Amino acid sequence: MTKRPIEYSEADVHMRDVEMRSRELENIRPLGMRADESLLLQTQRIFLSHSGSQKDFVEQLHRDLKNCGHTLFFDKSTESLPKGRAFPQLILQAARQCLVAVVVLSDQYFMSKWPMLELIAFVEARRTCNSELHILPLFYKLDVCDLKDIIAIRRWKAEWENFAAMDDRFDPNKCEDALRALIANNGERFCEYGGSKVRYREAIVAIVYQLSRPYLKYDTPPMVAGARLCQIVIGELERQNQVNGGRPAVVGLSGIGGMGKTLLCKALCNRFREEFAGRVCHVECSKSSSSLELQKLILDELTDANKSYLHSFKTSEEVLDRICDLLPQKAVFLAVDNVQEGDLQWLQRIFNRQHKPKSKFVVTARCLSNVQAIVKENALCQAMPSLTEEEALELFIRSAVPTPRLRIPPSYFTDKILKDCIEECFFYNDMQDCRGSRENSGGHYNPMLLQILGFAIKDSNPSQPQHLIEKCRMWGKLQHFHKHPLFEILRTEYDALHPPRCKQLFFDIALFAPREKLRKLDDLCTWLEGMYDTSREEILHMLRKLRKSSLIEDWETNAKSQITLHELYKDFAAYELREVEADKRSAVYHKGGLSDLPQNLESSPPGRNWPDLGRVSLRIENKLPGDDSPQPDLYVLQSIVLTSPPVMFPDHWKIQEWENLQLLCLEGFESKELDISPLKRLRHLKLVSYELRTLRGCDQLKQLRFVELNCSGLREGLNFSRCSKLQELVTGEIYSLQELCLPRSPSDLKILKLRGWNKRLPVELDLGRHRQLRKVAIYHTIWDTGRSSLWGNWSLTLTGLQFLTSLVGLKLIGLPITSLPGLQNLVGLEFLNLRGCAKLEVLPDLSGFSRLARIDRNGCKRLPLEQPLVASSGCTRIIN
Repeated sequence: MTKRPIEYSEADVHMRDVEMRSRELENIRPLGMRADESLLLQTQRIFLSHSGSQKDFVEQLHRDLKNCGHTLFFDKSTESLPKGRAFPQLILQAARQCLVAVVVLSDQYFMSKWPMLELIAFVEARRTCNSELHILPLFYKLDVCDLKDIIAIRRWKAEWENFAAMDDRFDPNKCEDALRALIANNGERFCEYGGSKVRYREAIVAIVYQLSRPYLKYDTPPMVAGARLCQIVIGELERQNQVNGGRPAVVGLSGIGGMGKTLLCKALCNRFREEFAGRVCHVECSKSSSSLELQKLILDELTDANKSYLHSFKTSEEVLDRICDLLPQKAVFLAVDNVQEGDLQWLQRIFNRQHKPKSKFVVTARCLSNVQAIVKENALCQAMPSLTEEEALELFIRSAVPTPRLRIPPSYFTDKILKDCIEECFFYNDMQDCRGSRENSGGHYNPMLLQILGFAIKDSNPSQPQHLIEKCRMWGKLQHFHKHPLFEILRTEYDALHPPRCKQLFFDIALFAPREKLRKLDDLCTWLEGMYDTSREEILHMLRKLRKSSLIEDWETNAKSQITLHELYKDFAAYELREVEADKRSAVYHKGGLSDLPQNLESSPPGRNWPDLGRVSLRIENKLPGDDSPQPDLYVLQSIVLTSPPVMFPDHWKIQEWENLQLLCLEGFESKELDISPLKRLRHLKLVSYELRTLRGCDQLKQLRFVELNCSGLREGLNFSRCSKLQELVTGEIYSLQELCLPRSPSDLKILKLRGWNKRLPVELDLGRHRQLRKVAIYHTIWDTGRSSLWGNWSLTLTGLQFLTSLVGLKLIGLPITSLPGLQNLVGLEFLNLRGCAKLEVLPDLSGFSRLARIDRNGCKRLPLEQPLVASSGCTRIIN
């Protein structure tokens, strides 16, 4: 892999220059001067030399230069001349060490002792110890020709003689030399600006900026890809300025913590400092900063408000009034970072004002909706730009081996090894497993974690690359996540959630909800309604709280209306559950082997049951030697979960003691029988087993809502006759099943999917009691269009179809049905699949089915092809 050159940020360059200059100037520190005094003078790179007669002009110039980030020596400032210190030595030493001497000329200047002493110090320092010193004459009250006026020079010389008679430091000859040197320097004339002091000061600021770049206002560490990321934002801001006819431009950025939003904002402030003459400001919203403090910061940094009155403002309303009056008067750059919900109202008031043309604004937040609440429609709102793979590698290497000369040569650090390492810091924006298709996944590298990971492995042995990769993977494991500063960012949002039920909802979505439920908001809400026994309005209200806390993405701006949750939040949720003391746990989430299960599941509870233990999620990962196949993901709510490879249900776990469980998920267990009757509060049941033969107790679970079964050897036990609250029943591979009882009384059943229908089951299936059904899918997967004798003389009759007026999907595949009485009443159908129903002889008239978009009748050999199926223009596809 080709090594990329190390990029240095503006902050790096400035710090290097400061260190070099400090070493140079330390050599000319006078004897007797304290080191802290010398260090202070070294940082004051601009010296304002003036006489008292130009006080107002010089004080305003001082403010202008300071706003641009310059550090100045100004005799009216206590920062330059601290009280109680001997000022003569400080003044003269500052004059010798400065980089730019701004000399405000007037007749009074040449008639004053200290200004002339300063001028002499400038000239002598440039000749001897400080050759980089620039002298900038400002012809404010004098013009260039006045410096050669013989009469004026005679008058000045007479005054210099008087000073020399009273002060041994004053030498008239040096004054004359200084005057000649001053004449040789090109300066700036006030008369060229039509009497405008504002324009004159702006020109001076620009000249000083070129002579001595100011220290960066915001110190930022070296930022990989900083230039590219800045240019993305700058390009969009400039595009908006052009398209909007010079009106202010706004860019909104959203992204999880650790993506570099704050660093980018500070870097942009440094970039725009010259363009806006120092009127740049970075405001970081946080729980620790009050809105009043943030508003005062904006007023102080971006307006000409009298700084001495800032402390007198006691309310936000007072400060906002001043901001709204003064901020639109100047072109500014404002970066509002990490916007919280509580900041929206006062920020909207500022952003709704008509600001100066060419102003630029950047707004960032972890939640996209917070950004959109501030920026206007014509502004761009997008995800925080991500690092490329090459940039992620660069950041990781810099963190792992900070010293470039010690970096491991490319012959060892191959592409594959590096990519395997940084894989632990790549995350997707949702719960979908889309590895292998990153281009379309919306995933990204997290810069903060790349740095932390690099730092964590920096002491690794470079001769063992595989060990390095394993160490990276170990750091990616859950047990190390608590060391990540990023988790503190996530915890801030989580801790603020209220009421506590919202926190439980977060855990349910992050860890326990079936992933397929996250693909559609409606499906997730239906599932949560069943698990929480509450209304959809309340569920949506809690989801919005999670969205406002940036814990889930904004589904209302998602074209698919799906709930997306960052992978890091899943890891954070698992860690939070694991860290709770065992005797106080209300939920358990475990991934690992049987040998290291949580101790409170291995032991008996203090009472007759587990009163607090309501959620248990266990993923048993006992792989066979040499088996590297991935284990299935599990979704559990108030549950106990076991997964492949096959394990016996531990005998010492007394399932009757887990009466508070609301979801049970067992995968790959070897037990032949299972009695779940004690789980009276169970709402979600999932079983996957090739060994299970008998399931007992289903009819006792009156709270049961969701059932998912894939047990090919199951023969008996699917008795849901008393489960009137059952909403979803999904089975697969039930070829051995001998009985199936749906709820006898009218039920809440909405989804019925039965796979593997066989001859042992009843010849008649009555669906009429379940009038809320929306989707029905019943099929035998082994069917052959050429073998209508597969079922022999046996046939299946479906009754009660005419009552299913809410049905939108009907799928009957490979079944021995001859007719579908009542089908003509299902005018709300959207799709109809009858593939492989070889005995089906007739279909009713479907001409009134305006919503029907797809019909599949492939393999229906007895169904006449010439029979008109549908006259509606809504049907776009018919498969024969």
